[in-house]
Amino acid sequence: MGVWKILIILSSTNHNTKKSLQKLSKKIRQIDDEIIQWHTIVDPNQLEIEEIIQEHKYLFVINTCRFPSINRREQKFIHDKFNILQFLNHLDLKIFGNGYLNGLFALDTPAVFKSASKELNPRVFTRLKQLKLNSTFPTEFPVSIRPYSKILIDESKTLIAKSEEEFNSIIAGIFDSQSNVDEIIVHKALQDKIKYTVSIIGNPPRNLCLICKTSADGFQTLKVDETITQELESKALCLFEKYGLKDYGQFEFKLDLRQENIHLSNLDFSNVLNDDILFYLLERYEMRVPDILKLLLLIYFTSRFDEIENNLIIQLATDLPNAVVSELMPLNLIKNINKNYSYKDVQNELRKRFLSPNEDNRKQIMKMIETSFSKIPNPNRESPFLGRTNSGHSFLEKYEMIPEEVQNDQIVLNESMQVLDGQLRWHSPSVLFNVFPATMLNTIASSTIINTYNPVAMTKITSAGVLKMEKQIVRQIANLIGWNKYEATGTFTYGGKACMAYGIKLGLNRSIRNADSDKSPVVICSQVAHFSIESICLQLGISQDSVIRIPLASSRTIDFVLFEKCLQELLEAKVPIACIVLSGGNTTHNEVEDIKKVYNIVERLKEKFSLNYFPFLYFDLVVGWPWLFYKYYDFGLNNLKIDPVTIGKIKIVYDGIKNSHLIDAAGIDFHKGGFSPHTNSLFVTRQASDLHLIFDNKIDEGNREPFHYTFSNSRGSTAIVAAWNVLQSIGIEGFQAYIANMVSVAGTFANTLPHHGFEVLRKDESTGFATIIWSSMLTHINDFSELFNADKSSIQENNKLLYYFTKYLSDNEIDSENKHYFVRFLDGYEYNTNGVAIAAFALLPMTIQITNEKASNIVNDMGYIRNDFLSRISSDPSIMSGSIPIDVPR
Repeated sequence: MGVWKILIILSSTNHNTKKSLQKLSKKIRQIDDEIIQWHTIVDPNQLEIEEIIQEHKYLFVINTCRFPSINRREQKFIHDKFNILQFLNHLDLKIFGNGYLNGLFALDTPAVFKSASKELNPRVFTRLKQLKLNSTFPTEFPVSIRPYSKILIDESKTLIAKSEEEFNSIIAGIFDSQSNVDEIIVHKALQDKIKYTVSIIGNPPRNLCLICKTSADGFQTLKVDETITQELESKALCLFEKYGLKDYGQFEFKLDLRQENIHLSNLDFSNVLNDDILFYLLERYEMRVPDILKLLLLIYFTSRFDEIENNLIIQLATDLPNAVVSELMPLNLIKNINKNYSYKDVQNELRKRFLSPNEDNRKQIMKMIETSFSKIPNPNRESPFLGRTNSGHSFLEKYEMIPEEVQNDQIVLNESMQVLDGQLRWHSPSVLFNVFPATMLNTIASSTIINTYNPVAMTKITSAGVLKMEKQIVRQIANLIGWNKYEATGTFTYGGKACMAYGIKLGLNRSIRNADSDKSPVVICSQVAHFSIESICLQLGISQDSVIRIPLASSRTIDFVLFEKCLQELLEAKVPIACIVLSGGNTTHNEVEDIKKVYNIVERLKEKFSLNYFPFLYFDLVVGWPWLFYKYYDFGLNNLKIDPVTIGKIKIVYDGIKNSHLIDAAGIDFHKGGFSPHTNSLFVTRQASDLHLIFDNKIDEGNREPFHYTFSNSRGSTAIVAAWNVLQSIGIEGFQAYIANMVSVAGTFANTLPHHGFEVLRKDESTGFATIIWSSMLTHINDFSELFNADKSSIQENNKLLYYFTKYLSDNEIDSENKHYFVRFLDGYEYNTNGVAIAAFALLPMTIQITNEKASNIVNDMGYIRNDFLSRISSDPSIMSGSIPIDVPR
């Protein structure tokens, strides 16, 4: 290992007397250590630093001064303009404490005061600035006046002005007599009798917090009132994190003369060997200079544990007090030092991993996130993926067993980020896969903060104002739908499938309570309705055979003639109707089923058969709900200047859903068209009584809580707050613009794809974000319609080629041009007369980052990739090994 050499740069400005500086320097030089050589230099100039650095190879440098002092006169020091930290940074030397960049702000005393002491109303006066008090500056006296110079430190007491006249006189006198003064800081007067010095040594949460009280006569004590101690520690830790300090920061606080509030009066980020720290460590831990230097070594190494072997850290720690070591070192190293550790040592370690009672470690959350983000691969801006798609995530192998001991949480967090290797980036225009939108930054931020406090949306008392927010969102959605917002209600739940389960359950309750029949209830829907309905019914105790799917008409929505015929036969047979599910848009052609026609049919047959209940109508709006915002749009005026084709398609969808007020309930997915993290779904119902009676609870309104009517007792609050932030920040026009952009982009895809070897299916009938595409990969088939009469082998061969082409779109290596696109393969888009599945694929962009120009470029790339793919498979068919997926969810 050899001998470590460490350089300490001292300054005469940092010590009360020349004697105290000489005493400290001598103690350092007298340290006899076989492993470490400590070198000191006082107030060096640039040449002196260069010479000593060239002569010795230092492990790192402890710099205790900002600028070297070149003269001492009375109580003032004149500083050389040579910035030591800046020079050390240029030399690329490792430094204990704060380097040049993260100390820049701390160097600017006026800026620090304006940022950290706003309640003191600090003002900075310059020579050119009007000096007299004006209406913006409080006329309440006394005020403190502090001269500030970049090369001069005035150690005399801060001047106090007790009146406006005295204030103006002092200001003018300073500028007239002191040419070195650049600025004057003025703020509410602070009490000079007592000051509190708080030193943070280490890096939160592994740090020491040293608090020292100094009286007007210079007497120092460690005895500080516990309440003040907590406030001082909290303020200091917050400032340490706020200014991005490292290893060391010292904060001086004083009392406000009038209000007895504690305020920052000074800041030091360089002199870790000042008199206050030496006094504190000696009084509290009986640590002398050699021990203190080992302490600094320990802090340096533990914050850079990936550069140093653990046994070196352990060797240092054995010579230090246990109380110090326990605060600075991770538990696994403490156990190696102290074999008699107890659960209290474990508890002490775990306490650092939670929000403290006074919440002074909030910044730790941001720091952990920032560190973890740095471990995620930087994606190519065009790539649909984060990191590598062939990762295999082998890091999980070493975590197969739960570890016996407490591990370093930041290391584990960093490791866990590897699970994102290969993750689709929904915000990338290259992802054209499904209805998964990019999440808005405010929803990410709100979710992080809400998770910090973890409100449980089960009861009012456990969720602060979250339930009020939920009800407000329900009222806003009810307004969009056209219901009476005071009669409607709803609940956030875990996905569109759960929303539909609520709808079917409520309908089931209504039919069972009112239908005079012992037959099993049925659920009616069309073939375009979501594939999950059968599994939902099974979960609710209804046989999947009780799900009746009505064939589609030429419009690809429910055949109303067949629907009416089916409903009439069921009512004649006295079969209870649990629920009628209607499609409010989907991820292919965005078909919307006509609510009004269904409603009229049901109403007519209800009267005909004298039903004493109206069958429950559920509208599956999880995809189509953002079109509800066009309720407020003047299509004739067209203020957003949407092109005629796009506005026409938007109006088709809106006309399909504008009668939503006729339905009983609907599902809204904020994690689809609402820019929110998964899962974020809202079930809403027109009549609150339907939901409140879901479990036959007889609860009066004043005592009703969500657990009385929700499927799950435990509910998080992140979805509610994220959805609220989206609605209130984007607003009606924001949603309208988003839909216009995405429908317009779909139009660009549809218009340009046919020029590059692709056939757009049902182009004129597609009104959503998706474009459904087919391409002939066989020479004897020219267009999609021919497949309906083609032989099975030809269909399956083209399906296979199409599937591997979609894979080739994302994992090709064409000239390293990053032409990668992730699309959705649809194995059973259509079926021929013999029931053979015919495949297609979909382009479904969701990110607001995509534009018409980008869409045109994507199509050009896809045509180029298609030609390359056909060329490749003719020479290397092995790239199509394996089977194609079946039963792909839509």
